[in-house]
Amino acid sequence: MKKFILLLLLIPFISFSQNLTFIGENSYPSTIEFEFENKEKDLFITFLKDNENILIMLKTEDASDFLKPTIDGKMIMYLDNGKVISSSAPSYKDYVDEFCISIYPIAKSDINDIIIGEINSIRYAIVDKYEKIKNRVASNKANSSISKSILELIK
Repeated sequence: MKKFILLLLLIPFISFSQNLTFIGENSYPSTIEFEFENKEKDLFITFLKDNENILIMLKTEDASDFLKPTIDGKMIMYLDNGKVISSSAPSYKDYVDEFCISIYPIAKSDINDIIIGEINSIRYAIVDKYEKIKNRVASNKANSSISKSILELIK
């Protein structure tokens, strides 16, 4: 009985939780979701791990379902240290429950820059089925420490 109680006491120290994000028929280890402020609708970002690759998922609300909006085109991250990181096109995009969702690949060299520099803001575009583009910039007003979450993800 003593061993059982000791085991129960140690479980919190030896167990760990892994954030998972589900996209279509796949699941990815991920960071928590970070909220960036935008005057229209906030942007939510999550970093995903796909084998050895790190991806960034952008998600924002857009209630114009009949226009079939997506986050598309170039995504640009502005870092606190002045560096600029871009990804030319998403590798995945979807529209679910009034949310536009896109996943962009990030170069391995850019991951180190993000960890060192912290993301200040992200520029992205919402494109509808008529090719109408709404450019947006979302800011990390909460000064969320994204670096720590990325480091835990890439361990």
